[in-house]
Amino acid sequence: MDVASNRKYAPACWLFTPYCLRDLAKKYGPLMHLQPGEVSHIIVSSPETAKQVMKIHDISFADRPRLLAAKFYNFTDIMFAPYGDYWRQLRKICTLELLTVKRVQSFRSIREEELSNLIASISSNAGLPINFTKMLFSLTNDITARAIFGGRCKDREGFILVSEKIVELSAGFSLADVFPSIKLLEILSDMTSELEKQHRKAGKILDNIINEHRARTDKEGEEDDLVDVLLNLQEQGNLEVPLTTDNIKAVILPPGLAWPNPGLPELAIKLISTVLSWVSASPSLPPTRFAAPGGSGSSASL
Repeated sequence: MDVASNRKYAPACWLFTPYCLRDLAKKYGPLMHLQPGEVSHIIVSSPETAKQVMKIHDISFADRPRLLAAKFYNFTDIMFAPYGDYWRQLRKICTLELLTVKRVQSFRSIREEELSNLIASISSNAGLPINFTKMLFSLTNDITARAIFGGRCKDREGFILVSEKIVELSAGFSLADVFPSIKLLEILSDMTSELEKQHRKAGKILDNIINEHRARTDKEGEEDDLVDVLLNLQEQGNLEVPLTTDNIKAVILPPGLAWPNPGLPELAIKLISTVLSWVSASPSLPPTRFAAPGGSGSSASL
């Protein structure tokens, strides 16, 4: 839903928090239509309805709103590319290249190493207060960044800092998104100038990262990171829609959205760190059993 829950930007937007949407769904059902301002939103809140939207009628819901914070690189990121040949190509790249089982398994050593670093950090602070939420965010941030850029990227830390700032701004509220026909609102928005500033910083860092990957010659024995995969596809030149350097930047960079739904790297970071933080902070919850994927009948307990 294109309505922010960040009260810093919109005090009234607390009405559209997940808890409020849950209560509305209990009253009006699993499929709702809400229209703040000029933009319609479809709220889906049941697995059965989600299957209808995301599988059976996927094409009908493929397009996304053209939000202020997602306009950079001309809406060519994974989340907000309009439906068409380019969108289908990105989906194919994700399915066959970026997010395959083999590719994910190749990053196992990265996950294990970063988790060991987290455990060592916690152990070194035994008896002292720690910010566990921040540590979990850093863990998932580092794992994702290493998977995208590799372990030797000198600009990795700078990219993470800029990405965090973009995501923070993206969680804000913009009247230009609610009333897109009034172009003056986009010009007057403080978010516009700040996002442009951060995207300029991110663009310079991404240029350095991409040039560094192109110049690398000593890759023998190393697994390709996600930037390598995208550059290889670009160099092969056999794609239906040519993949430009700006397209690669758009795929890598959080698109900066006006609701908490970042792009490929930040989506994983936010989701994983939030879930882990919530679970670890809820020891008083009753044990809950979860059926394993595929309905094998095995279970795990929290």
